[in-house]
Amino acid sequence: QWTDPMRAEVARRAVDPQRRNAAIATIRDEGALVTLALDAEHADIRMAAAERVRSVEGLRSIADRARILLGRGRKGGAPRT
Repeated sequence: QWTDPMRAEVARRAVDPQRRNAAIATIRDEGALVTLALDAEHADIRMAAAERVRSVEGLRSIADRARILLGRGRKGGAPRT
C-alpha cells in the first residue's frame, strides 16, 4: 500500500518525468500536493502539483510564496536591489 508521503517522495526523486507525473496524479492529500508545489526542486514537479490543488487555502499558500519569491511580498511591491 503506497501512502501519499511515499508518492510525494517518488515524485521528488524519480528521474523519469512520466513516473513523477504518475506519482503526483495519485496523491490524494492536498497538503502533500501543496508541499510539493512549494518545495520540490524541479519546476515541472511544482507545476504539476500546483495544478491539482483546489482549496482556497492551498492556492493562497502557493500564491503567497510566489509573491515572496518575486519580491512582491513587501510594501511597495518592488524587489530590493
